[in-house]
Amino acid sequence: MTDHMKTRIPKHDGRTTFFAVLASLLIIGGLRIASIEKASSTNQGTDQIPTPVASSAEACDTWARYWSIDSGVKASQSVLEGLSNCRLAEDGHWIVPESADDTRLANAPILTPEEQEQTAELRAAILAQVDGLESKFPDGLKDSIAKIYDDYDRPVIGHLKDTQPISPTRSRYNRLTQSYLMRPDTIELADYVGWWMAKEQAAFTEFLRSCERKELQYLWVACRGMGDNLSVNFPPWPWEVTGLYNLDSYLKWALDNGKVPPSASGTPEPSS
Repeated sequence: MTDHMKTRIPKHDGRTTFFAVLASLLIIGGLRIASIEKASSTNQGTDQIPTPVASSAEACDTWARYWSIDSGVKASQSVLEGLSNCRLAEDGHWIVPESADDTRLANAPILTPEEQEQTAELRAAILAQVDGLESKFPDGLKDSIAKIYDDYDRPVIGHLKDTQPISPTRSRYNRLTQSYLMRPDTIELADYVGWWMAKEQAAFTEFLRSCERKELQYLWVACRGMGDNLSVNFPPWPWEVTGLYNLDSYLKWALDNGKVPPSASGTPEPSS
């Protein structure tokens, strides 16, 4: 075990949240983003519905505008950011951040150089544990994940191909991840995943509260299906966990909420 793995972070509410979430997984039926499991999305024949090609920013803008204004749901910024990879830029447009230091964002960079140093040990532990998780993937799961992964960071859904069904792969990945994160040597990653899932579930709960009003009844199926569309009740994919914007956001939260060990944050440990 490497040195950065020897310093343990005390169990805290993030890990508790993770297991609570796993115990109450909800499979919510409904619409998939862009109908990615429907025949029309894979049919390249003459009956395919033509759709305009939009940039990530344009697509995020359209998606965010619909759920915050046009639909009447009035979803808040925190809800839309909690459910997707779209973020509100300083100029008022929605974008997919290119990095944790994307200058279009008001809060960039997420971590200062000093904070980078303070959280370096926790970052290393998380990345090592993600490597450990991926080393447990059987060949069949590796192949399935490779089929649904796209290098292009798509608006809203991220690095998922919009022509591939994800449910079978997601179920296998979920079971393996649950088992892996129950190990005593994966506390850091379990805390991170717990934080991620709690954030998404809180956003989805608020989203449903805004949507499930009588005058919006025609949207209820679509709103309820959003949870499954965006995998709200499932652990994040490895590329989501290791993405610098996501990881830096968690490390910033961990630092601000006292989740970084004193030895790592530069604060002298109390003498015995």
